[in-house]
Amino acid sequence: MTTRTVFKIFGSFGPGGAIVTLMEKVCKSIFNEAYEIGDVSQFKSKEEEDLKKLRNDFVNELFNFKGEFERRTSSLKEEVRVQAYVKLGHIFETYKTKMIKLEKQRLARERHFFDQEENVVKYQQALAK
Repeated sequence: MTTRTVFKIFGSFGPGGAIVTLMEKVCKSIFNEAYEIGDVSQFKSKEEEDLKKLRNDFVNELFNFKGEFERRTSSLKEEVRVQAYVKLGHIFETYKTKMIKLEKQRLARERHFFDQEENVVKYQQALAK
C-alpha cells in the first residue's frame, strides 16, 4: 500500500526535511481523514485490476482471431463465413458477460464503501464535483 505524502520533496533537504517528513507522519496519524479525502477515481479495487486484465485479454484474443476471421470471411462457402461470424459473436458475448459481472461487483463495492457512515461525507463531496 502506498503512503500519501504532501511534503515529500522536503525529505531530500537533509535534517530539516526529515523533521518535516516526521511531522507529516504525525499529522497524518492524528488527522487521517484529511489525507484520505481524494479523488473518487483513485478508489482502486481488485475488480478494476481484473477488469483491466480482462480487457487486455479480450483485445489479444481479437488480434489472435483476426487472421483466421479474415481467411474464413473470404471463403467461398457461406457456411464457413457464417461460422466465422458466430465465433466472433461468441468471443464478444463471453467477454461482455465477464466484464459486466466485474463492473457490477466494482460498483457494488464502491456503493457499500460510501454507504458506511464515516464515508458519507466523501460520497457527498464526490457528487458535488
